[in-house]
Amino acid sequence: MPTALNVTALVHLYEPPKTIGTGERTGAAFSGYHKTKIKDANKEWADHYTSIRGTIWGKEAEWLVRDGQKGTLVICSGMCHVEKYEKDGKHGATLKIDCQTARIAERKEDGERQPVAERPAPAPRAATGAAGADDSEPPFLPFTGCDSWG
Repeated sequence: MPTALNVTALVHLYEPPKTIGTGERTGAAFSGYHKTKIKDANKEWADHYTSIRGTIWGKEAEWLVRDGQKGTLVICSGMCHVEKYEKDGKHGATLKIDCQTARIAERKEDGERQPVAERPAPAPRAATGAAGADDSEPPFLPFTGCDSWG
């Protein structure tokens, strides 16, 4: 029996998110990375990058496509699995997240981090997955920065 894993990840976008789907079922696909520091074999701290791809549907997808750009910091949460691949004879893996939420925390502009203004979050989604009643503005999260998150 397959297992399900729910994660929350902090993702730096490689490029602006792309619109996927058509009609009433539209969403956004995005790719990025999560950077952490780990000790290497020599017991020295080194940067470690995890490649992440994600999808999100509904109003949050529209907001992500509208406001997301290269370098944007996104907090996403949802079900995940690992996808293995082979490219140019090298094997690798990426974390694939089917997001239930994806919120912009901050974005990079001209090489410097710029916090995104705080905006109110929409009402919680109904059991059917429909967006909240007030979904005219995206639910940006305030983020003051944390050096350990890269």
